[in-house]
Amino acid sequence: TIILAIFYIFKSFSMLKDYSLNLKDSFSNTENIDLQWLKFLMIITTSVWIIAIFLSLIFIKQRNLLPVYNILFVILTIIIFLFAFFGFRQSTVFFEKNQQLTLNKKYVNPITGKFSKDVATLKDFMRREKAYLNPNLTIKELASMLNWQPQHLSRVINEELDKNFYEFINYYRVEEFKLRILNNKKYTILAVAFESGFNSKSSFNRIFKQFTGLTPSQYIKSVSDRHK
Repeated sequence: TIILAIFYIFKSFSMLKDYSLNLKDSFSNTENIDLQWLKFLMIITTSVWIIAIFLSLIFIKQRNLLPVYNILFVILTIIIFLFAFFGFRQSTVFFEKNQQLTLNKKYVNPITGKFSKDVATLKDFMRREKAYLNPNLTIKELASMLNWQPQHLSRVINEELDKNFYEFINYYRVEEFKLRILNNKKYTILAVAFESGFNSKSSFNRIFKQFTGLTPSQYIKSVSDRHK
């Protein structure tokens, strides 16, 4: 039991780390995705098992591990309940990474092995439909709009455009903000940001500077100076 517990604890932390790193391949906004509760409960679970192992070493000399097991199972039952409670309250953040990818061969460039026609289709769709204005857009939703598999869309973005989904969508939001702010006369910077697909001030400021190297205020000032 202890060996299995140690294995599952290490495996769980490894999977959580991988999952956290892959979030930006499926979500255009990660502000509302909180996995800290999961990490916290896993740390508690690990602590419980460490204590249980220590107590087992003490009670095994008396050949009576029943008190340890009883305490352990009560605590683990409570932890399982908490996992379920917080898990059901959490927004849907789970995605499928290992499904078999089915490609339409005619879309693949025979020279580069990449998806030139699909890139053109994707960019044209983004220009016409402006799907990025949905602040909570996911790769699954965008793939559904295009009638593609999410795995196919992910490969097109990753391999052909050398971006993850998060970067791809937020690039369009930044460009949308730049266009809207030029003709803006009455709205605040944050209001224009929200209209461009962002859903919080902190994420907007961070992403805008990441793409432009400037804060929104600095960018607006630089544009105003050029037009004087």
